[in-house]
Amino acid sequence: REEHPPGRRPDIHPIGSVGRIEVSERLEDGRFRIVLRGLSRVAVGELQEQPADYYRASLELRGEMLPDLQDPQVADAKSAFLMTARRYGEQILSGGLPADLLTEVLPYPVLVNRAASVLRIGVRSKQALLEMDDVEARADEAERRMMEQLASYASIERFGERRPRDPRRD
Repeated sequence: REEHPPGRRPDIHPIGSVGRIEVSERLEDGRFRIVLRGLSRVAVGELQEQPADYYRASLELRGEMLPDLQDPQVADAKSAFLMTARRYGEQILSGGLPADLLTEVLPYPVLVNRAASVLRIGVRSKQALLEMDDVEARADEAERRMMEQLASYASIERFGERRPRDPRRD
């Protein structure tokens, strides 16, 4: 949940995710740049300290409440979510998303999780999204957050057009 001083047990969120490291690159300063493919949400159990300041925890896979993907309303909701997420990527993230990150061929839960992972919100807010078992509720909340930021962006853009060209008249 937060940084902790050496020797003190870390305060771990109760829900996390487990993934597979697909690419690992060691940087000059000793850190690593990794590409992690998420596999499942998990409930984190008791922590056990290991040598070299690592911890081991028991994990329990966490299921998700999936929407009926055959329902036309769910298909429409997925399409609308994808459109909002793409707009968010273009306007808020300045187009900084890889083309294959958000596509219509992705399963709905994967699409929602990927979009949520790039949201410009605090760690606690992202954690709250991760902890939501219902994919539709997670999508609704992520979309609400994107729409709020898009609306703010639009307001700023409208104001920018009205700004005097001469800063002395500002």
